[in-house]
Amino acid sequence: MQRRLFLTAVPALGLSFVADHGWAETPPKPMVVSSGGTTGTYYRLMKEFDEASPGLIVNTESDGSLTNVDRVMDNQAELGITQLDALYIRAMKETNLKERIRVLALLHSEEIHFIAKSPPPNEGGILGFNLKSKNPRLESVDDLRGRKVALWGGAVITEQVIASMTLIGWAPVEYPDENAAFDALKNDQIEALMAVGGQPLPWVSQLSRDYRLLAVSDAMVTRLAPVYDKTTLTYRNLGQNGVQALAVRALLVTRNYTSKSKHDQLQMIHDKLADAVGDIRETRGTHPKWGEIDPTATTDKWPMYLSAK
Repeated sequence: MQRRLFLTAVPALGLSFVADHGWAETPPKPMVVSSGGTTGTYYRLMKEFDEASPGLIVNTESDGSLTNVDRVMDNQAELGITQLDALYIRAMKETNLKERIRVLALLHSEEIHFIAKSPPPNEGGILGFNLKSKNPRLESVDDLRGRKVALWGGAVITEQVIASMTLIGWAPVEYPDENAAFDALKNDQIEALMAVGGQPLPWVSQLSRDYRLLAVSDAMVTRLAPVYDKTTLTYRNLGQNGVQALAVRALLVTRNYTSKSKHDQLQMIHDKLADAVGDIRETRGTHPKWGEIDPTATTDKWPMYLSAK
């Protein structure tokens, strides 16, 4: 009798063992994050997060904010990184965008760099004019009115927003990448270029003092305050410290998922990001932008996912 009881108890014990160890459950697949180019800030941040908390995400390359939003909306990725101004300009055309796209976490600020050639040291002139040229010396972004400004990638969106809010009247010229834009500046095909990216941009850090940053005026900062933040740029290779500039917030966004499984997985990614950020920023060699990332921060400029009902 005792032997029969022991034998009948074995299957029940086995079932309990399987349930306790979760063998019957399928773990969720890592969520795809559409980030950016492999040499850019977005891709590097997600790569370093994946290294700190492996198995949660799959970091995929993209060509920028608009592609990332498209991939999230088209169900090709669960997460994407985008600039706030990219959402801002799309919301002007898509009335339900705030219902479909939500912010999972605030990331860093992307600084807006305006770069022009530096005049030779012997080119002074009266009232800032070069005596050998009809063109005034470029001191600030306000001086770009009527001038050709090169841009590419995410800067295309930023230019549209800034131009519409300030009516500055420059002439934008789009290029495929920073190399083509810089060649145009070097060969005097344009007067300045606009680059959007986390400071320090590696290629800007390698420029000589033949080039300089253009400052943003207080009036422009005030006019663009609804979308952009005031910041400063420092590139010692250019001999410039604390140049007044603009910045746009980068956001980790997702679809407005309603299922419990998706909500729980996104909650886990958010919490892991919050837990890991301290260790990542203190790890030698990681991107300096981790120093300003606070995943627990919120914004009232766009709906947050975890506060959504």
